[in-house]
Amino acid sequence: MLYQHLSTKTIVATQEVWAPALSAEETRAQAAGLALEWSDGAELPAPAWSGTVVRVYVQPGGVLKSGDAVVDVDGVKRIAAFMNVPLYRALGPGSTGEDVKALLEFLRSRGIDVPDSDRLSWDTWLQVSSFAKSIGVDTTQGLQSFDPGWLVFIPAAELTVSEVHVKAGRPAPAGGEPVATAIDQLVSAHIVTPEAIAEITEDNPITPEAIASSTVTVPEDAVVLVGQNEFAVDEARTAIDPAALPQIADGVTQGALTSSARVVTPQPAAIVVPAAAVLTGTDGTCVVVRDGDRRRVVVAETIESVDGTSLIAAKVKAGESVLVNPTATGATCA
Repeated sequence: MLYQHLSTKTIVATQEVWAPALSAEETRAQAAGLALEWSDGAELPAPAWSGTVVRVYVQPGGVLKSGDAVVDVDGVKRIAAFMNVPLYRALGPGSTGEDVKALLEFLRSRGIDVPDSDRLSWDTWLQVSSFAKSIGVDTTQGLQSFDPGWLVFIPAAELTVSEVHVKAGRPAPAGGEPVATAIDQLVSAHIVTPEAIAEITEDNPITPEAIASSTVTVPEDAVVLVGQNEFAVDEARTAIDPAALPQIADGVTQGALTSSARVVTPQPAAIVVPAAAVLTGTDGTCVVVRDGDRRRVVVAETIESVDGTSLIAAKVKAGESVLVNPTATGATCA
């Protein structure tokens, strides 16, 4: 009976434990990975050319960008063009269609003032004629039509050349024959969990199903860092923007299947306290703060709890002491 009676009594009073509140970092970094997909080196096919190659502007190991000259055939520079669709017909004033829209988008990318349209108006045709003149087309009698052979379709905004198949002084290659070959191109970089990329090997490449199940969606206010470089993401915010892929490719080994990354999110104004210091009950959520010989109860909102600490939004200054064991000492939020 004495033993049972003593078990209901507090022999040693519970001691209050206090700990300082700490400033939260301004950003929070989440580890992530990139699942990289490459295409085989693309051949750049010649359009329907005739004539003689006067000059070759590309060389093995060189970088070819959309808008750069590839070769000169019969005095007209043939320009690399990254477009949604390749040109397949001669275009003239009044022409409409998807290929017209692609041509005007290409011209706008070169700083030429043309509208976002799928129709060639007379005003737009003047700008198209100026471009043709700039590459060596004789427009003294006016431009009757835009020859699709003036552009060389390329599959990416920027690529590195591995082989060149034309030489100055030789006949221009026939339509469909390769002008040059590019090295393997990075075609996608999906943002996935670190656990997903840890399992990727040459013998075990990542599958579309694995990508779908491990995708990391980047929050609207967050950025993706690879090393110290920030990269734009696509509209779905689950992969690197296609326009940034050449820069990703420059930073990894040719053909690499993975890369590490970080998703960095700005932190709200908050402080860090031990998780046990956050008291939740019928009276709400709060922390108990020591103010000299007194204590005050401060309403708190838990933003995140990780590894025994909680990130909270509360009117508590960094360095102020919070009660770590409020439940054991009988504290409440009332």
